[in-house]
Amino acid sequence: MRPRAYTGRIPIPERFHCEAERRSRRFRVDLEYDDIGADLLELRKAAYDLYGGRCLWNVAGHATIGGMRGIARCLQEHGDLNAALLAIKILETTGWDEFIAP
Repeated sequence: MRPRAYTGRIPIPERFHCEAERRSRRFRVDLEYDDIGADLLELRKAAYDLYGGRCLWNVAGHATIGGMRGIARCLQEHGDLNAALLAIKILETTGWDEFIAP
């Protein structure tokens, strides 16, 4: 099975671009994007801008509900108190009602 060809397509407005998009271009990996709304895209950008190198270095950064929950998990596991609070905002916005305790 041949790997999919890299398209470089980023279907979200540029104001929401963050380290996840920069890494996807650098490593030629397409990210997944769903219509998750501006609130979650802003939280995703804040998470990568504040904690990208420290907590999210191993997270692909897909702009999907599942991707956002993965971002929240890594923020809670590897971040400080402010990262955990950001993770709670992300989980509340995704509709998740069970919070992960590291």
